[in-house]
Amino acid sequence: MKITYLIKQASEGSLESNNPYDDSALIQVSGEEWHNIISMNKKLPAAQRRYFIKDIIDDGNDCDILIIEVTKEEYKVWKRERQITWRNHLLGQQYSFLSIYDKLGDQEEDKVLLETLGTDLSAENDFFCKQLFDDLVSSLEAWKPWGRELLKRYMRGERRASTKWLAKFCCVSEQTARQYKRDFERFIKSFLENFSR
Repeated sequence: MKITYLIKQASEGSLESNNPYDDSALIQVSGEEWHNIISMNKKLPAAQRRYFIKDIIDDGNDCDILIIEVTKEEYKVWKRERQITWRNHLLGQQYSFLSIYDKLGDQEEDKVLLETLGTDLSAENDFFCKQLFDDLVSSLEAWKPWGRELLKRYMRGERRASTKWLAKFCCVSEQTARQYKRDFERFIKSFLENFSR
């Protein structure tokens, strides 16, 4: 295993800036020089710190490690990606993964997992029905403050009885409440037509 350290060399014209290493060319240094930079880095204010990433090159038999100096923004992106990879690795250890083509036994005539899976789509249908209902309720709540409650009353079979409730709730006549109910029914019909497209 070989470790290569690549750091940015400060350009002469940029020494006045907060971080003179931002736009510099990479040069190779020894491990000792790199460790000195890391030691000094801890004492610097945040704006002047230097950032490094590790890149591992694995050729199957051996691996080489590159330690590369990057900008703070590049470091943040690299660190975020590494954290996601590590988190996914930890979560992946909690589960077993099976191929649908794995045999369920050792015998030649044993079925593969795919052959045992049912073709019943009831779970998928239940999911989509619930999603449709949740979307309808959200749309009704956004449309009118009484939309959700009126839907509940319709679902309980109180279509006729809901007129008095709606008139009282909205402080309108029963004739106006019946018009609101027709608007409600048109809204639901339009929603379902748009959903099926």
